[in-house]
Amino acid sequence: MNGKHSCTCPAVGLLIIRLAVALVFIYSGVQKLMNMDATIAMFQGMGISAFWTWVAALTETIGGVAFLLGVHLQIFGTLLAITMFVAVIKTWGAGFGRSLYPIVLLLTSLGLGATGPGKFALKCHACMCKRGEMKKDGGCCGGGNCGNVDGCCKK
Repeated sequence: MNGKHSCTCPAVGLLIIRLAVALVFIYSGVQKLMNMDATIAMFQGMGISAFWTWVAALTETIGGVAFLLGVHLQIFGTLLAITMFVAVIKTWGAGFGRSLYPIVLLLTSLGLGATGPGKFALKCHACMCKRGEMKKDGGCCGGGNCGNVDGCCKK
């Protein structure tokens, strides 16, 4: 390319990454919830209690839905990253290859939590003002940072 024309769209890229990560977490979380007895037994074999097994399964499922919709990414990105950090620790002894999958999910969770959902998110349409405008309380319509060009709001 000669530099005059750019075919990039960060908002579409964020949407695609969000969808990919969301599908993985939703599938994994639902699979755990559908067979909690076996999941608890497997986790207890790794030294994780039934309580934390439930927390992990619910975090993956609800966090995956949040990523899918593009809501509360900072919160769920952090929670999912913590969940995946534990998975990395628990799989590390089996070799890097076994830990690679949770490492990728940990890093993408942190990345999405840091960047925000992009403009294609439910939260971008959940307010009464136009995207990018300041609300009466001083916050940015659509959430996030009004200076975040790739997020819901633009200055």
